[in-house]
Amino acid sequence: MTKRNTKPCEKCGRQISLSNHGIHVGRCKGKLKTLNSNPFKMLKEWKNESGMYICPFCKQEFGRGITGHIWRMHTEEGKNHVFSGQRGGGWNKGLTKETDSRVKNNSETLKKRFASGEIIPNFLGKHHSEETKKKLSERSGGYRRGSGRGKHGWYKGYWCDSSWELAWIIYHLEHDIKFERNKQGFEYEFEGVKHEYFPDFKMEDGSYVEIKRYMTDKNKAKHKSFPGKLCLITNDEIQPFLKYAKERYGDDYIQLYEGKPYEKYVTPKESYWNSRRELREKRNQERVELIKNSGIDFTIHGWKQRVAELLNIKHSPAGRFIKKYCPELIETSYVKGRDNKHPKFVRKHTKEEWKGIYLEKTLKNIETIRKSGVNFSRRGWLKKLSLLMGISKKGVKDLMQNHCRDILSRAYLMPK
Repeated sequence: MTKRNTKPCEKCGRQISLSNHGIHVGRCKGKLKTLNSNPFKMLKEWKNESGMYICPFCKQEFGRGITGHIWRMHTEEGKNHVFSGQRGGGWNKGLTKETDSRVKNNSETLKKRFASGEIIPNFLGKHHSEETKKKLSERSGGYRRGSGRGKHGWYKGYWCDSSWELAWIIYHLEHDIKFERNKQGFEYEFEGVKHEYFPDFKMEDGSYVEIKRYMTDKNKAKHKSFPGKLCLITNDEIQPFLKYAKERYGDDYIQLYEGKPYEKYVTPKESYWNSRRELREKRNQERVELIKNSGIDFTIHGWKQRVAELLNIKHSPAGRFIKKYCPELIETSYVKGRDNKHPKFVRKHTKEEWKGIYLEKTLKNIETIRKSGVNFSRRGWLKKLSLLMGISKKGVKDLMQNHCRDILSRAYLMPK
């Protein structure tokens, strides 16, 4: 096998093959992606008399690996570092034998190796002792906190196994209804085997409350054989409690748990875009203040150009920015085609004033026609009126059709 020719990268110093050197240099960020690339070195001052190292930030003791601890726990780079195990799981996550041939091949290979004896299970041929069985039985039985699949946690001294239980507890605490967490078990039988059933809560009057999101045959057997008074709260009954909790504390009311165990994890990528969004909002707020304090008159032509020069952006983005962040200025601003407030042509009258002027001019033209002395029975009367009134022949004819039909009926018209 021939040895490959390599060349060191100018940015990170790694030895790269000549065929891939150009591609690597173009993508290289100038540092090796290793967990040991932290700037800390172990100092003698951190070591105590017993030979242990003391963290200068949190005072924890370490035999070794203190620099890795400082980098991971006390630097921003270490806190935001995403390790390989946090990048979405293995390659076969969500795949099954029916959907992926690789998973199927791996399964068949393992079966053959187990059958041939090539792989021997560690516990094959061994058995638990009676003492171990007794300990396992004691630990596995009874009420176990957090054994369910719901979002659980502590709230004001009460343990909640789900968000539904949290909403129920919030309502009862804030309405001074006394209750306690039930720890008493009740025996029941399912499929010929005896079990113990632990309802969720016990009320002051001795009744019990069970909050159950889904029903199975085993759950039905529990409730059927229960000896006392049991109030079963399912999807319909829990809605008033959920509504109360969401109205008081919002949809994300599970953040009320002590320690906020379900606080959303923000990945480095999300953190980057959140910071970008905050910077953009801050910049836009500064621009709004700058526009409002600039003294620009938005009622005259050219305000967009002046805003664009003020913000150092183009004309169209300036208009969109004002429309989005300063809508109150848009309501009174100049709009081409709607307002004639250009410096070269300023509107002199309102719409109502123009109606009055038009009516006055129309009456004056009608009076001019009737007192003109033009002979309407002879050819050329239309041209004479046009010159006299200073309007076109069509305008004169339209005016007479609307207001002087008695004259037009006896006037000379060209034969068609």
